[in-house]
Amino acid sequence: MSSTPAAARTRSRQSTGRSFSTFSASIEKPTPISADWISMRIKLCFSLISHLRGGRWSGGSGRSIRRLVRRAPALFCLAGLAAATAAAGCGASATVDRVLPGAGVRIVRVENFAGDVSIESWNDGSAVRLRADVLGPDAAAVAAVRTDLTRAGEVVNALLTPPPGVAGLRAEVLLNVPPGVTLQVVNRGGPVYVLGSFSGLMVRNAGGLVRAYGANGPVDVENVSGSISIEGAIPFFHVKTDVGRVRIASDLEGALTGDSTATVERGRLGVTLPASGHATVEASTKLGRLVTNCGIAVEEIGDGGRMVGTVGGGGPSLTLRIAAGTVGVWRGVL
Repeated sequence: MSSTPAAARTRSRQSTGRSFSTFSASIEKPTPISADWISMRIKLCFSLISHLRGGRWSGGSGRSIRRLVRRAPALFCLAGLAAATAAAGCGASATVDRVLPGAGVRIVRVENFAGDVSIESWNDGSAVRLRADVLGPDAAAVAAVRTDLTRAGEVVNALLTPPPGVAGLRAEVLLNVPPGVTLQVVNRGGPVYVLGSFSGLMVRNAGGLVRAYGANGPVDVENVSGSISIEGAIPFFHVKTDVGRVRIASDLEGALTGDSTATVERGRLGVTLPASGHATVEASTKLGRLVTNCGIAVEEIGDGGRMVGTVGGGGPSLTLRIAAGTVGVWRGVL
């Protein structure tokens, strides 16, 4: 007998949770980066703008692609330039560039000990390429960081491992993958950016922005501290952060295909469904407001409130919880 979607999601969360636990011990402060690294990052920004505007990108549904092309240049330029502003001094750095055949790859796993992780899909799917700029206090420390890109059947693993007992190391990772793969990302601290078509996304991050455009499958993101923004054809999702803004926008036509949850301790939480979307909503805040354009009644409770109702005739459950902040549910507004 085939397993239920709920059971499959439970197994997925259990396995990813074990992986995350090995990387959640501490968050290191950024290391000053070199002028050469800044120059490379700026060149990468302009290369990505040209790449997108030239039509070489391959990805999800039509609406997601149009929004993606409008926003992607700003997304990746901000990622590069924000990192460049941390260059108060000049430490040691080294660049690692590795490539594996991409045909037949279905799952790509990335584990980084600290630093940015940026993932972009190729349009031909011929290769998986890992470029890592390793930054640290001295050349010996940088050289001791292991950067592995391996493949076992349909699974590719990109693993960056620092030497024990060395502080001040980080790796800025750029990974190119075939379109349509499932991504599993573990980062101990730093932003995660995903651009392109992916059939599923799992992220475990110990701090930093998580932003993804082009989802064509389920999303499972947990962040210790930092905002989360996901757009695409999302059938169901599980999203959690302690502090930050969460925005989920699905343009998947019709009903959600599975139960979805989003939990925030302090910040803002907003979910947008397509005009044809269907769901059964339960949303609450202990301190803040609830807003919607879906015709669901809002009950004020003390300094917070609760709203329960159906969107488009009902469907799988959409459960939204925030301790302090605003919750919004919208339909047909992106």
